Amino acid sequence: MMRSISKGGVIVACSVCLGFGWLLGAAGPARLTAQQPGAKKVEAPALPEAARLGANLYLQASAEYRACCYGIYKSATMRLETMLQSVRPKPEFPAVVMDLDETVLDNSAFQTFLYKNHLEYTEDRWADYEEHYPQDVTLIPGASEFIQQATAWGVTVVYISNRSEAFKKSTIEAMHEQGLSSGGLLEERLYLKPVNGSSDKAARREAVAAKYNVLMYFGDNLRDFSEAFANAKLPANATAEDRVKLYKERAAKADEAQGHWGVDWFVLPNPVYGEWDRAIGPDPAALMHPTSMAVKGR
Repeated sequence: MMRSISKGGVIVACSVCLGFGWLLGAAGPARLTAQQPGAKKVEAPALPEAARLGANLYLQASAEYRACCYGIYKSATMRLETMLQSVRPKPEFPAVVMDLDETVLDNSAFQTFLYKNHLEYTEDRWADYEEHYPQDVTLIPGASEFIQQATAWGVTVVYISNRSEAFKKSTIEAMHEQGLSSGGLLEERLYLKPVNGSSDKAARREAVAAKYNVLMYFGDNLRDFSEAFANAKLPANATAEDRVKLYKERAAKADEAQGHWGVDWFVLPNPVYGEWDRAIGPDPAALMHPTSMAVKGR
């Protein structure tokens, strides 16, 4: 039976028993080197809510965003069908692992609340929203259709999320409201962040992989796939060059993993927040490169 195993902190599909390797693409599964223990992010996102307005408008108002999400989930559906039809005998206990926030559940209304009330993100404000406003949660386009089809094919849909275990009841309510209770035993398929626990999902991924034959992973943050994508710890006096180097290293790891993207790892766009914005620093423009154009008249 195929199981997902961890190599260097990255979940890699093991295909020895099923002869499943050709389905992982010509490049094969990527091997990445995870950050060393203790190399965790320590900085809060640098961008204020006002600077996130355009990103949140893109999520809520652009047809392009919806088209992108539909395309990702349609591609994943076709890929899953190919996997299930191509492997004989059919893999036992097949499953897909999905993040929740901004992968299945749309929380852009929370960002709107912050912007309209001139507030910045805090853990307490998010906890209040998570616990008391499940009715404000909506769905990412295409997510429900994919989940329904996977369930109809006998594939268990498991959710690994950094929503808090303390508010599990509210998360389940939000999912029920959005029709995500198909497949039965939703509570047992939810792996949430333990109270006072780590946001590192590696241990929860391993727990799921020990129980199921994981075929695919879905997320909006690359740490939904591997802790190798966690930002390295920056020194207190980090320079713009230090930050540029960090971002380039993370981009290189995404390049190394190209055998996974669209094959067994599927990324949903989230331009509002994530690991990508946590080490921007006080001068965001220093991370961007301009053209060679010169301003005329100067």
